[in-house]
Amino acid sequence: MEILLNDEEAIEVMRRFLDLYWRRGKSDDIAILLGSLRPLEDGKCADISLWNDWEQAFQSVYNDVHSE
Repeated sequence: MEILLNDEEAIEVMRRFLDLYWRRGKSDDIAILLGSLRPLEDGKCADISLWNDWEQAFQSVYNDVHSE
């Protein structure tokens, strides 16, 4: 199954994954990360530096996948 997501959809997938992980163990570190990843009205993270890191990681994966 192949699903194409843009960067905002992909980060929402990560948020939900981390939330499920957090619910199992209630890690403070994951809770802090989830708070920083909280989406603002523009769809970006509450912590803009995390959004920049996310865009860089997203672009790196995209380039790896599409360079073949």
